[in-house]
Amino acid sequence: MTDQAHDIILVNANDEQVGTMEKMETHRKALLHRAFSVFIFNSKGEMLLQQRAKEKYHSPGLWTNSCCSHPKPGEETIAGAQRRLQEELGFSVPLEKAFDFIYRAEFDNGLTENEYDHVLLGGYEGVITPNPAEVADYHYKPMDEIKADMVNHPEKYTAWFKIAFPKLEAYFRQKDLQRGVSGIEPEVKIFFGKIIHAVSALVLWAIISMFFGLYLNWAVVYETVNVLNIIFYAWFIISLGGLIYYLTRVWKK
Repeated sequence: MTDQAHDIILVNANDEQVGTMEKMETHRKALLHRAFSVFIFNSKGEMLLQQRAKEKYHSPGLWTNSCCSHPKPGEETIAGAQRRLQEELGFSVPLEKAFDFIYRAEFDNGLTENEYDHVLLGGYEGVITPNPAEVADYHYKPMDEIKADMVNHPEKYTAWFKIAFPKLEAYFRQKDLQRGVSGIEPEVKIFFGKIIHAVSALVLWAIISMFFGLYLNWAVVYETVNVLNIIFYAWFIISLGGLIYYLTRVWKK
């Protein structure tokens, strides 16, 4: 099945529906409308690219992300994206939204893409059966190789892909940063927990030692040294050793 003429959803800058209009008329009038761009990855982290068929109404023969199109009126965006994946590439997978953006691109044939574009992500490893009316070719490729090729041969890629790709890179960098911070947080909590344990033990030992020290000072002044003094001196030495042992165990945990 090809992406035949049908109504698409007109929106405002907040992606709120303001009407519907036939697809080609919408592109001739350059009206803002809802769209989606799907990015599929395999387990190696490679991105699935498709080359648009030569018969496409704009950007024919250019390479782009896995799937792009428009949800129909009354259709949820992700459901529309899964429908088009099936129609263009012969498979459908669960998708999740990453972000959205608005872009405008004018083409030589008088049509204009003015889209509120929802970027959706998914993973797939299975068989791909491209619809020749929609897709001329396809392949998986690492993102760094795609980036380098876009720099050297920007004319090979669609206008929206050249806008969406760096935004997707930034999105992944932010996700990696968040994962890194999340991974650090438990270690930070453990570290400060150790500090709190150590300080608490030192403060308690210092308070008790201070009182014992005052007593020993009084005992020396009044020459009342007896067996209790010996016990207190023994406690001081043993408790100091115990404190050092405790702090060592806490820090090694």
